[in-house]
Amino acid sequence: MPLKILNTEFKDHKITVRSTWNSGASLLIDDKIVDKSEAENALDESMSFLSYILEVDGEIFLIEVFAKVVLNVKLKICVNKKWIYGDKF
Repeated sequence: MPLKILNTEFKDHKITVRSTWNSGASLLIDDKIVDKSEAENALDESMSFLSYILEVDGEIFLIEVFAKVVLNVKLKICVNKKWIYGDKF
């Protein structure tokens, strides 16, 4: 099945999202799976379907992944509700 991968960095940490149509999606921080979804697709693009709380130097950051499915899968990564990488929707 088609695989979509997003790779970016935030505060010296590698963030990766892997998503397939029938195998769900995974959120990886520094190559470790920190959240996984078995859902075949996102039900509501305004709600994150993967998330993780990252602490860096005593500061807390909420990393969230959102998806939108139309003719293809669109993914975006947000930190503390602000877009940092991926599709804009």
